[in-house]
Amino acid sequence: MKNIRKIIFPMILVVLASLANARVLVIGQVAEFAGIGNANENSAGARLWFEHASTRGPHSYVVKALDDQRDPKLTVSLTRKLAEEDKVVALFGYRSTPSLEAVAPLLDELQLPLVGPFNGSDSVRRKAGQWMFFLRATYQDEMERLVGHIHTVGMRKIAIVHQQDSFGNEAAKAFAATLEAKGLRVSGLYSYDRKTLDTSDAVKGLLETQPEAVLMACTARACADVIRKVRETNRKMILLTLSNAVNDELLKAIAEVGRGVVMSQVMPFPWNNNVPIVKEFIRLNSLAKNKVPVSHAALEGFAAAKLLTLVAAKAGPQADARRIAEVLRTTAPIDLGGIIYDPAGKSHYVELTMVARDGRLIR
Repeated sequence: MKNIRKIIFPMILVVLASLANARVLVIGQVAEFAGIGNANENSAGARLWFEHASTRGPHSYVVKALDDQRDPKLTVSLTRKLAEEDKVVALFGYRSTPSLEAVAPLLDELQLPLVGPFNGSDSVRRKAGQWMFFLRATYQDEMERLVGHIHTVGMRKIAIVHQQDSFGNEAAKAFAATLEAKGLRVSGLYSYDRKTLDTSDAVKGLLETQPEAVLMACTARACADVIRKVRETNRKMILLTLSNAVNDELLKAIAEVGRGVVMSQVMPFPWNNNVPIVKEFIRLNSLAKNKVPVSHAALEGFAAAKLLTLVAAKAGPQADARRIAEVLRTTAPIDLGGIIYDPAGKSHYVELTMVARDGRLIR
């Protein structure tokens, strides 16, 4: 018994000392949460991992999430608040192209790392500076897969629908260039106002010209609106969208009419237990009191949070913004379980999914 006490008592001291030295790291997220399923699912997936990581050490995590109402000026002011008042050591999960473009210079000023933006824009990457660290593939990577699919199945009359902002305008040009590289041309270009989300004119143009396929760069709500309205009179037109629009909200909205809609994805299929990070996500979700929606957006938030905590652990007991950023810049590629973080920005994971007859996603 004395020997057992001799073993156990020092172990207790070590654990207590470890807990006493544990640091609480405050992590920030600014996104449009009201009415946007992607941001909420992304944040929920991240919290699932942060809660798990907090029980394992060496740090525990508190997430401060603020709603910018899709206003880039508010994105900037709320980010400054997180840095100066909440003393966050890192940010994650920002999503809008205009917002990310606006906040990039502030990150350099504050010297605050932003990990895993929910965005694939080339313009954001060009303006990212030294404090934005990307996990996902680019929209260009996604476009090449979508256009390759169109080319492979022999479609030649292709239209583009995009929202009128920096994301949509950039995507429309990139889609057109990608089509041209395959020897295809745009048969119709249609847009809608990002603020009103009124897609009436775009849908009217599609129904008048009847393209074989439509490449879409839009939000979930606008994409769903286009799909529903087109499918009222045309069930054969193939509609294809980028990953930014894919969430539970979109799938529910098009469940009855979405069969055959093609979607690019930058995360593994979140129901595929053979992928280690998916298996981990499903297991932790099954144990959680508050279940997280199973979606690509939630898995992406989960992966970004896992990356951040692994990097914070590498940064050591005094992990702060500068140390975390230094690890993100200099680390060897990190395998998160089927998704690779590469500081050289060489992550190009893209796969295609399709909506089945019952509204579910299939690969």
